[in-house]
Order: sequence, then structure tokens, then C-alpha cells
Amino acid sequence: MFEDGLTPVQHFEFYAKREDLACFHGEEMPSGAKVRQYLAMIAEAPADAVFAVGCSAASAMQIYVAALGVVMQRPAYIAVPRRKQRHPCTQWCADQGAHIIETVPGYPSVFRARIKQHIDALGLTSVPWSTRVAALDTAEQVANVPAQARRIVVPNGSGLTAAGIVGGLWQWKMQHIEVHLVSTHDSVGTRPQVLKLVAKHFGDDAVDGARISWRAQTMPYQRAVCGVTLADGTLLDPFYAAKAACYCGAEDVLWITGRRPMASYWQA
Repeated sequence: MFEDGLTPVQHFEFYAKREDLACFHGEEMPSGAKVRQYLAMIAEAPADAVFAVGCSAASAMQIYVAALGVVMQRPAYIAVPRRKQRHPCTQWCADQGAHIIETVPGYPSVFRARIKQHIDALGLTSVPWSTRVAALDTAEQVANVPAQARRIVVPNGSGLTAAGIVGGLWQWKMQHIEVHLVSTHDSVGTRPQVLKLVAKHFGDDAVDGARISWRAQTMPYQRAVCGVTLADGTLLDPFYAAKAACYCGAEDVLWITGRRPMASYWQA
């Protein structure tokens, strides 16, 4: 645990916000902001709540659910689209003892409904995912971003991390710094969607003055970019940070949200 609760910002050829160092317990387990945030949500939930998620086959969220199921010795349930061959992410979760529910068809509305139906049928309560907890947690981490930074380069999925960063820049009076979104999806996390999340969790004042640029995805999310490292040899997550590092200049901050274990993607 870091003394002030803030993960470090390190300088290489560019700055790197090392959120991947949060909740780090070795290369075999996931680490990062999402793990820290999910732990906070678990702490607010009933003590007997199980861990559950419905997500896409390559989603990292299933990895956090399965890993914390192991660490905290509580059941983990995951609904994903059925594939001819399981994605390595899902297989990793199964290997950790998570209960896997495979859906056909594989639309988000289907796997999300199926996980809820499954948990309800078992008479269980699951830990709810709170976008507010996640956004406010991210905003706190903006406090040690260098004031001289030109941009924060964010590998962008749903837009929630980006919204937390925008809200944090407003809270810490650093709105002169641009937030550059490097999209990993083609239909979520757009600039208007991020601003909507900012308004929801931080208010309209945080939207005013926000500087956001957006780069469309250049490859499917499920395509891993393996082997990209920081100058110290740290591997970047191949579905997120690795896809954004190439856009960083000397005065930019690469926001490294987290990292999943290599065994969960090496076959991808």
C-alpha cells in the first residue's frame, strides 16, 4: 500500500501513471485500479455477497471477479458468450474455480440477463458494480499527475476511467491538461458518453472547461498487442495500455489502469 494512497507517476520517455501497481500480488494475479475499486465495492456489500459478472469473452472484468473469489474465498460466477474455443481469459477464470455460464446468443443484453437470472435462481446476492465508486476513486488518483503534463493518454473502454480523470482534473484544478482517449471499442467510450459520465458523477461544472480529444479504435478490442513494455521492462496490458503507449510524447502521461496475468491472454 502506498503511504498517501496514490499510485506513483514515473518518468521514462514519457510519464506513466502506474495504477497497475495497485493491489499487486505477483504476476500470476491481476492488479490495478479495477481491483482496488472492486475491493471497495465488496467492503460496502453484505458479507455473504458472491462475486458475479456478465461480460464479453475477452473482458478483464471476469478476471477480477475470479481472482478476488480466490483471494477472499467466496464464490465467483461469470456469464460470457459461448465460443467454439474458450477465450484464454475465460479459461483462466475457470482454472481459478469460477462458475462459468456460456450464453447463446452472445449479446450483452443476454449475458447480463443470464448472470442475474442465475444468481437469483440460487437465492444469492452479488456485489453490485458501482460506477460512482469507480469514478470517484479514479479522480483521487489524479492528485499526483505532474502539473506540467500536456496530455493524459487513456486507453479507453467504457469511458468510466476517462470520466474519473476528467473529474479529477476539475477537482485538482488542472483542467489545462488535455485528456486524450485511445478507443479500444467502436461503440462505447466516445467523447459525448464520457462527458455524460462526468456530469453524472461530478456535475456540470466539471464538464465546463474539460479538454477531451478522441482517437477511434484501430483494431478490434479482442486483438492483443503483446510484448509492449515500459523502459524498465514492465509489460503493458495487451488489450489496453499497450495500444495507447505509441501515442505518448515526452510531456504526456500514459494512464496504465491495470494489468492482467499473462496466462489469461497468451493464447489470444
